[in-house]
Amino acid sequence: MAIPFDPFAPENATSWTLWYRDLFDREMPAKNELSGTGLLNGLVVLWCKTLSEGVTDNGSGSFSRFSLNCSQEGANNAGFLIEVSTTTKNPVLAKLRGWFFSFFKDKNEWAYYSNKRILSEEAGDPDYAERDQKIREFLTALAKRQLQLIQQWDKVDNHYYQQRDDLAKLLAEIAPLETLEQLLQE
Repeated sequence: MAIPFDPFAPENATSWTLWYRDLFDREMPAKNELSGTGLLNGLVVLWCKTLSEGVTDNGSGSFSRFSLNCSQEGANNAGFLIEVSTTTKNPVLAKLRGWFFSFFKDKNEWAYYSNKRILSEEAGDPDYAERDQKIREFLTALAKRQLQLIQQWDKVDNHYYQQRDDLAKLLAEIAPLETLEQLLQE
């Protein structure tokens, strides 16, 4: 029997690890990039890394692939994996990447800035505090949309299964949006 997934239930204290895979050097083992707790936080990290490094400007996948390996502590101790598939050119991923980089003067500024700062709630340079907050709002808006789809997953034999069309549904919701502000308002 399949049980609906409720990521907000108190028993679902989700721990996550963000894994990086180098698709250019396939012999290189996957690398643990970052770990944390809270599914929403994990999805924010996944989107940050995917949009900054895993997608090219035209919406194609780069040689960097990221996945979020999650486990839930407690009685059910269930596990699941989340990926943003970048195997085909996708104009919506290109749009999202453009919105992401619109917060920076150029991509070099992003490289210097580092994604750890965006994901940190700690006070950084006060000159960039407003921008940091807007970037977090953008990534959180994406993560919340994805979380709504995750709530529809089924649990079978102590594992949750991502629906094959989750990413397509998410990107279809975003496709008609013309501005970043529309994404943030919904």
